Amino acid sequence: MMNENTLQSQELPGGFGGKAPRTTSIDLCKPGDLNLVYQSVLNGWDVPQHIRDQIGAQVLPAVNFYAEKKDARSLDRMVRVCNLALLMDVANDVDAGLRKSLHPFGRKRYPEKRKPRRSYNRDDAQAFEQMLAKLATTNPALADRLRAKISEAAKSDNT
Repeated sequence: MMNENTLQSQELPGGFGGKAPRTTSIDLCKPGDLNLVYQSVLNGWDVPQHIRDQIGAQVLPAVNFYAEKKDARSLDRMVRVCNLALLMDVANDVDAGLRKSLHPFGRKRYPEKRKPRRSYNRDDAQAFEQMLAKLATTNPALADRLRAKISEAAKSDNT
């Protein structure tokens, strides 16, 4: 039973009879807003048309804003703004009736299924040295050849 003291009364937006207001303040010149919008779009959140229009209107001012700063982070943010504009364009095309398969850029990537990136660090080097030490006890010639190849590769990387 609903009365006048209930929070979800019909007069309030989001209640049983009203609609939520369409006011949103997204400023792509703010790095926090840009990151929030970009990550949510990449993770597959549906973007309403009025938000897409708002993002499209802010693309050029945001690119100009980040182009003036001329540092590495601003360049990265400028690329994010351009990618966001492409994703909004893909969403508009899909809503207009084009197939999603025509736009591989807009596909969901499923990052949770990706394998973690490998990087060479000191723990890997120590583990490799331990493996070579064990190999040297059983097959010293092979361990020496592997060490020689690794040192050659390290020399060629340094030059």
